[in-house]
Amino acid sequence: MEQPEPGPLPGSSFIANHVQSQPPVQPTTITKEGNVIRKREVLALSKLRAAAEKREIADQAKFDAAMAKLREEELKILQAEQKRKEEAVAIKLEKEE
Repeated sequence: MEQPEPGPLPGSSFIANHVQSQPPVQPTTITKEGNVIRKREVLALSKLRAAAEKREIADQAKFDAAMAKLREEELKILQAEQKRKEEAVAIKLEKEE
């Protein structure tokens, strides 16, 4: 005998007719505690995310300050180079006169 391939059972009209007549599930202390635990986990995750954002903001501020300092140093170097060039030109003009 060949056995049919296993698959889903056909729908039951009895179950379909009585699904709506089931009373709603009343929350128990276990489900309430489960909800409290889930809420605590969500709060803890949100606090961790907020702390991470604050760290990122602080890190970004430190990065911006370091970049500003580097820009100032580069500007000083460029100004010193420009001043040396101007002095060299002035010395060259003095020698020519």
